[in-house]
Amino acid sequence: MQTYGQERPFLFKVDYPDYVPKNNSFEISVVTRTTDPKCDDIHFFVLVDKSVQLEDVVYIDDIIKKKIHFEESDFHDFYGKAYRVAINLDSLGLTHDIFYQLILKLKAYDKNNIKVAFGFECLYPNQEVKVYSSYDFLNSKNPLPIVPIRFYTPQAKAGGALVLKPQSYFNIKFDMPEEQNKLLFEFWAKTSQTDRPFLKLMNTSTGETITTLGINKNHILSTAESEENEYFHDCFISNNSWTHYSIFLSNESAEVSIRANDELFMKKRLESTCSLKDLSFQLMNYSKDKSYSFDILRIWDFENDLGLSLLNKHYRNYSADSSKLYVSFDFDEDDSFMNIPSTSNIEVKYNNISHSRSDAPVFSKAPELNVIIYGGFYSVEWQQAELSLAKEFILERSFNGGDFEDIHSVFAEEDLNKLYYYSDEKKPGNEIVYYRLKQINKGGAVVYSSTVKIGQVEQLTFNLEQNFPNPFNPETRITIEMLEQDEVEIYVYDLVGKKIQKLHEGSLGQGRHSFVFNGANLPSGIYFFEAKTPTSSVVRKMILTK
Repeated sequence: MQTYGQERPFLFKVDYPDYVPKNNSFEISVVTRTTDPKCDDIHFFVLVDKSVQLEDVVYIDDIIKKKIHFEESDFHDFYGKAYRVAINLDSLGLTHDIFYQLILKLKAYDKNNIKVAFGFECLYPNQEVKVYSSYDFLNSKNPLPIVPIRFYTPQAKAGGALVLKPQSYFNIKFDMPEEQNKLLFEFWAKTSQTDRPFLKLMNTSTGETITTLGINKNHILSTAESEENEYFHDCFISNNSWTHYSIFLSNESAEVSIRANDELFMKKRLESTCSLKDLSFQLMNYSKDKSYSFDILRIWDFENDLGLSLLNKHYRNYSADSSKLYVSFDFDEDDSFMNIPSTSNIEVKYNNISHSRSDAPVFSKAPELNVIIYGGFYSVEWQQAELSLAKEFILERSFNGGDFEDIHSVFAEEDLNKLYYYSDEKKPGNEIVYYRLKQINKGGAVVYSSTVKIGQVEQLTFNLEQNFPNPFNPETRITIEMLEQDEVEIYVYDLVGKKIQKLHEGSLGQGRHSFVFNGANLPSGIYFFEAKTPTSSVVRKMILTK
């Protein structure tokens, strides 16, 4: 989600999905409001690559929800494909203090990544037209966002998915022998807008509803208990896209917290009488004509850091040393949930369910590389992370951190104990070398190992991405991908090297971490941000434009 400032005749916010299967339709939400009372009409433009199709535009306000007309058009100096949506304020009954939403349904064919940009033409009674766009960096203090959409190729590793047909449910009831301290429910879901919840978590001993989840008419995640929450954040849910949910209940802190794709959606207090011993967890579909899909449902007595779950959400299995996995459903067609032993204290009931092939973002793990340094060569070794889908391994090498070349390939064997290795002769004059492993699965999907850096520093433990947006005003997001846990310092400097702000100092776990830098109190100009570990550092440039 991106939110932008108010120095224009309209306000603007855009939300987009995190996980879109390749060649599937997806939705983007635009929430906007006209703030200039002199502006009569708005022409809204969606700016995309030639291969992208805009399939539908739905207008939503407090009263109306309807499809509106759009057409291909030209937009000033943009040379891609532009779609124009005419928004007549009078015909829609809009005043200049009413927010409205546009749900854009798009589809891209055979693309791994695309960018979606935006434009506005504001029309005035004197025939004046003011133009704003995502590419107006020079003339606008607040250019509109450019939204990156990343697609993934579904893997056979995902197996099957549970399908809830209309008027169906899948219920798990617990009767634990003793009170639980912390419980974690995590699962993938592909749902759509409905007036009824798709999830209900209850305390069966008291009849209390702990929480519900649903998707409202604005495609925003909702709960019936929103007025009771200590924290609540709008989370946009795109149709046809998968969302990972985690529901964490803790008697220790007397709280329940819910995350959607790692983002905290809701937090509220648990009732003092709430027991984590007798619970009912129900997935349901009470719509008239829609089907919902679910995959990889896990229920834990979870004593580890919650970040461990989020880091492993894309994998079918992972270990958590301090936690106990009560039950895990992968929803393959063996119907294993029908055969849960009576001694498990878990009862499963369901109605009108079926299975389908899953296209959830569930992937096989790539092996981790181990590089042993000898006098005249490097020995690169690895083992399969899990038996399954690996067809071939390709070892790649680089001398600059990019421009990788293939140096060795080998077909995978059905043996987890098999040790694969390759001896690479040291090259005179090359002080630093990078290795990574490309695993090609039987279904054609490709996954990469972490990159290993050998030379003046033992191993590069992070990738520092370019800030976005850039140029920016006044906020930008700085993202670092940790390849392994390490101590990290992240600072912002001005052009002469003076420290402006400390964004982070301390340990960061494996995965992506984002930090917001606000330059509202700084002058326009060039700034730098640096990420530094005990063994290496990376510096990048960013531009503040006011």
